[in-house]
Amino acid sequence: MSSFDRLVGNATEGLARRLSRRQVMFRGMKGVAGATAAIAVGSLAGAKNAFAVTCTCGYACGQACSGCPSNGGCPTSYAICTSPCAYGNCPWSTGEWVSCTGCGQGSGSYRVCTDCRLIGHSCKCPEVCTCLSGCLCLGCGSPSEMQADMAARGIVVGPRSQ
Repeated sequence: MSSFDRLVGNATEGLARRLSRRQVMFRGMKGVAGATAAIAVGSLAGAKNAFAVTCTCGYACGQACSGCPSNGGCPTSYAICTSPCAYGNCPWSTGEWVSCTGCGQGSGSYRVCTDCRLIGHSCKCPEVCTCLSGCLCLGCGSPSEMQADMAARGIVVGPRSQ
């Protein structure tokens, strides 16, 4: 046994001897309860938003596009890939769908996924990729304003069915 292994073993054994299982559970639960309460009242700056902005797309052909515009859509030299697609890589009739909501300060913000294909190519892999927009509708203050913004863009709500 190496000296490092012995050191780690002695340290953890010493900690285990000083704390009972009940003390460890009690302290852990206090920590979770405290963090939950802090997030609920908003005292951890930006904690709610840190959890809200984690969203992804079910990437077409397993590929994220590079050079995606932050306001949605496809990069230069790509077009929106819509269904029907002979290869099934672009399942949405509009080529776009809402990935997640609540990414900004207001209650009406959202992010959009867009399936893209190289202009002049079919929707066959590897010419297809997916873009994830930046946070849209930052000025929307309610879910109804967000829904109106989505309707104006012709965007489908829901995850990719894969």
